[in-house]
Amino acid sequence: MSSHNYYIFYEGKIAGPYPSEQILQWNLAADTQVCIEGTEEWLLLSQAPELLAQPDSGSSLPSPYVKQDSTSNRKSIFIIHGRGNTLDNAFRLLIQLVRTKIRFYQGGIFADSENSNFVRFLLYDTHSNPYTLLFDRIIVGKIALCPFYPPPENWIPDSTWTKLSEFKVTDKLETYAVPQGIAGEGKRKWCDEFFQAIWQDASKMLGQVITSQPALSETLEGIRSRLMPPDGGMYLEKEYKIAIQNYFSERGLNPEPFQELLLEFQRLNDAGGDLDTIASNALYGAWFMQWFEKQNVVPPRYGKDFEFDFVNYHQSFLHLARHKNADIYLPDFPMEAIPDLEDASRALREVGSRFVRIDDHHPLDSKQIELLERLKSEGLAGEYMMSGPIKGEGEQAEEERTCGSDLVHRAMLEGTEFDAPGLDELRRLAHQQDLHLIKDPDDREHPDYLAVDLSKLIGSKYSRIDMTQQLMFVRSYVSIREIMNTTGWRQIVDEYEVELERTCPKLEENLALIEYLVPEDIEEYRGSMGAASMLGSIVKKITFGKVDLELKAIQSKLPSRTHKILITLAPFQSRKEHRINVASAINYLKRYYSFDYFFFAWGSSLLTTRRFKDEDTTINLSEFMPIMGGPGDGGHASAATCKPPSNAAWPAHRFSKLNRHNFLDYANYIAGRIKEGLKHEIVSVRSITIKDRDIIGYSSNKRR
Repeated sequence: MSSHNYYIFYEGKIAGPYPSEQILQWNLAADTQVCIEGTEEWLLLSQAPELLAQPDSGSSLPSPYVKQDSTSNRKSIFIIHGRGNTLDNAFRLLIQLVRTKIRFYQGGIFADSENSNFVRFLLYDTHSNPYTLLFDRIIVGKIALCPFYPPPENWIPDSTWTKLSEFKVTDKLETYAVPQGIAGEGKRKWCDEFFQAIWQDASKMLGQVITSQPALSETLEGIRSRLMPPDGGMYLEKEYKIAIQNYFSERGLNPEPFQELLLEFQRLNDAGGDLDTIASNALYGAWFMQWFEKQNVVPPRYGKDFEFDFVNYHQSFLHLARHKNADIYLPDFPMEAIPDLEDASRALREVGSRFVRIDDHHPLDSKQIELLERLKSEGLAGEYMMSGPIKGEGEQAEEERTCGSDLVHRAMLEGTEFDAPGLDELRRLAHQQDLHLIKDPDDREHPDYLAVDLSKLIGSKYSRIDMTQQLMFVRSYVSIREIMNTTGWRQIVDEYEVELERTCPKLEENLALIEYLVPEDIEEYRGSMGAASMLGSIVKKITFGKVDLELKAIQSKLPSRTHKILITLAPFQSRKEHRINVASAINYLKRYYSFDYFFFAWGSSLLTTRRFKDEDTTINLSEFMPIMGGPGDGGHASAATCKPPSNAAWPAHRFSKLNRHNFLDYANYIAGRIKEGLKHEIVSVRSITIKDRDIIGYSSNKRR
């Protein structure tokens, strides 16, 4: 967090590097170009200025930027992996929805893609919240009106437009008794009356006179501005909820329905993430708040001095360049899941920002270490700590394994005045959960079960931002152990579990089981199975290896050495249903089926894998992911993710969309990748249903 040193371009020459404080004293002209020490172009320029053009705004920054470079004015950004947003951002999206464009084209209804997720949420579901119904009616009115306003001539919908389901749209229009037909005077009159009723209801519900769409947008913008701190920055999520309560209550309005609408919009944009990324960022937040207050006497303001942001795996980091004059901290993010670290680092430099710390524990290769070292030497990145194994060197011993929270705690808190028992317990919980060290995830009395509860809270689509913010305030051991009750999270998780009991049976709609044997077990018994070996050899020859009876006989002799992979397809869920994540899927399916590994297909585009039985190490999932997906895929030996379509062998024509008709074929494809890449012998691949529960058995899982 110390000030940077800078080169300056002064009177045709490169000078420096100088500390920012010294440059400030010179009061240089506003057009004087400066650049952070270590930037490659300037380093070359300082050594051979005659070879390069004079620096300009494309490769440097004007000197007034340096005036913002004091420690107290730089903003710290902490990155959570996944997708998420604040309530304020949800409010922004709500206002944006009011302005969304709906177009009628060749009999179809199209919404601009930026807002289509929220449009579909309104149209495809039924609602009881009066505010949700208000915006539902607005979208219905736009659909009814759009034939009266045809798109520009030669307009054709492209990727920036989403076609809405004809069935869902028709069903919704019938709900509101919209007159049939594309256009007509009667329908136009109906639309006018429909919108007049909407504006009247909006006026009552928002406490202001509203007579049109622009007036509604202006009213919402005004309310949103009143929910911001008067001294700048942003409210924490729990403070924002209080601001909503106060605004509506002061006007005699019920704040709960409006707040619930914002929470619903927030949940629609939340996805991914796990306890380790939440805990890592909470630990960073705890450190920063204490460090900042010690340096500046006053506590930091969220949104002004520090902030949490989101980046999903394999998503470009370039959008982080919107954070100007910022120190960016990146914990618990696999290097192989960052497609453009170097490009992003250079883009950040151009706006006065940079990665000051990168900490991760996932497997990586030597090239990624070399990249980090080069970025550091060029001043494009700061410190980094990589504790994961080098790919190809095998798994780490349990005592050597770390998670992201371990690394953040060790670097920023351990042995300092800022550490606290509650923060260390948060680190421990993340460690146990992320490294799959919880011996019995069903034992609610065990201290580790809090990690399971917190993971379920994430699964419930509770706000990642709010969760991180509340965890960063824990200090005492008691505060973390009681946090489920003090925050109201206990009730949320309990309701989530009840909902899962209703939705998890959907997992059994598409289930498949792969059984395999490892080569060493097979070779031990090849040729020694008597008649089965003799007959098997003959059948194998005449079927060109497609039928291996001897392999079946070996499996019968070695049932305990048969390894099982259970595969399921993520079921369709309405936008209001609690999402079934990997942990909840395993927790449900282990009741009825025995398996060693679990594969969860999120459609054809993503495959998440877990080792269920720790004693089975026949597949290193991190090493299998590039075989199943692309070279950038991976994770841990016991938990990894890949994108199957990124594999050169991917048969896109067969699996463009996964469903019950081709799911078994997909399981056979996975089995083929296992056989080809890992050399395991596939014994069987078959579909299973509820009827197979007793046959496959689950007694071996009862101990877990």
